[in-house]
Amino acid sequence: MQVIIGGGISGLAAAWRLKEKGEPFALFEASHRVGGWIGAIEGAPFPFPLGPRTVRCQEGSELSQLIAAVGLETKPPKRGLKRFIYWNQTLYPFSLRSPLLKGIRSDLLYGLFKPVPKGDRSVASFFRDHFSPEMAERLGIPFLRGVFGQEGEALSVEASFPWLAKGPLIRYLFGKRGKFLSLEGGVNSLVQKLESLLHQEIHLEEKVLSLKSLPEGIEVMTSKRVLTAKKVFSTLPLPHLAPLVPFSLPSIPYTSITSLHFYWEKKLDAIEGFGYLVSPQEKGAVLGAIFDSELISGSKGTAMTVMLSGALEEKEALQWGNHALKNHLQIKEHPDWQKVTVAKEAIPSYPIGWETTKKNLLQHFKTWEPRLVLLGTSFFGPSLPHLVCKNF
Repeated sequence: MQVIIGGGISGLAAAWRLKEKGEPFALFEASHRVGGWIGAIEGAPFPFPLGPRTVRCQEGSELSQLIAAVGLETKPPKRGLKRFIYWNQTLYPFSLRSPLLKGIRSDLLYGLFKPVPKGDRSVASFFRDHFSPEMAERLGIPFLRGVFGQEGEALSVEASFPWLAKGPLIRYLFGKRGKFLSLEGGVNSLVQKLESLLHQEIHLEEKVLSLKSLPEGIEVMTSKRVLTAKKVFSTLPLPHLAPLVPFSLPSIPYTSITSLHFYWEKKLDAIEGFGYLVSPQEKGAVLGAIFDSELISGSKGTAMTVMLSGALEEKEALQWGNHALKNHLQIKEHPDWQKVTVAKEAIPSYPIGWETTKKNLLQHFKTWEPRLVLLGTSFFGPSLPHLVCKNF
C-alpha cells in the first residue's frame, strides 16, 4: 500500500500514475473536497472557475499526456484577446506599439539581449536593475502581481522564474515553449474527471496527523486509522508538513488572494479582452481582473473576476471591487450577481536563496526517510504544469 497526502492537483496526478501502474494506494484529503484551490462556484449564473483559466503546456508533456489519458480534450483559447495594464490612472493595451511603452521601449529591448549576472536576488530588483525602474513599474511588477499576488520585493528570481536568471532573455522568447491551452469546463474539469476515476481510493475529511519511519515502511496516522505504507507521497505545503515530521523545517510564506466574481445579465461594452493588471503605482488591494465571459464563445451576459491581495473581509473586498469597476473600467451598472471567495495561503512566496535551501532540505528528507516523496507547490512551483509535469 502507498499513501498520498493531499487531494490537490499534485495528489490527484500522483494517484493517477499509481493507478496506471496497477499499484494499490490510498489518498487522504483533510477537507470535504479534492482540487485544492482549483474548483468552481456552485449555483452561480456563470461557470466561474476557481484557479487558472488556461495553462501553458508543451505537446507530449506529462500534463498533456494526463489530460489525454483521462479522456479530456484541449483547445486553444480565443485568439486576439487584448490584455491591459492600468497605470497612471489609465487602462493601456499591452503591445509593443502601446503608449504604455513610451520612453521605455529601449529599456525593454536592451534588457532582452543583456547578459544576466549570476546569483539570486528579488524578482522586483531584477526587473529594476536589468531593465529599468520605469519598466518594472509599468510591466514587470504588474506581471508579478498577476502571477504571485505580490510585488516581488522578497521573491527569489531563481526559484520563481528560473528562465529569468539564465539569460539572455531573448532566447526564452524564441525558444521552445508550450502553447496556451484551455479545457472545456475549465481546469476544474480535469479535477472532476480524476476524482470520478479515482473515487474508490480517495478518503475525504481524513487528516494525516503524523508520519513515523519504521524498518518495514512509514507509519501513517490519520484522524481515523493507522497504517503502514511502503511509500508516502506528500503534496502538503511546508507549513502543513512541519507538524508531521520529527525535525524543524524552514518557513516559506504563502500569499492569500481574494476574488470578487461579478455578473451582469447584459453585455457591457466596457468589457473586452482577456483582462488587466494593475501597476504598483496605483495604491490599493486591486491586483487586476479577468474578463471571464470573453474567454467563452457565445456567452450571453458579462462575467468578470476582480483579484485582490490578501484575505479580505467581504465588506472591504466589495469596496475595492466597486473601486475597480468605477475607476478602472468606468462601469456604473450594478451587477445582477456577485460573490466573494478567498483562497487563503494559496500561492507560495519563495524567499531569496530558496533553491539552495530546498536542495539541502530535500537531501535531509532523503537521509531521514527515502521512502517519503515530496511534491507540491513548496518544491516544484505554483503552476499546473509544474505540479503535474514532475516525475517521482
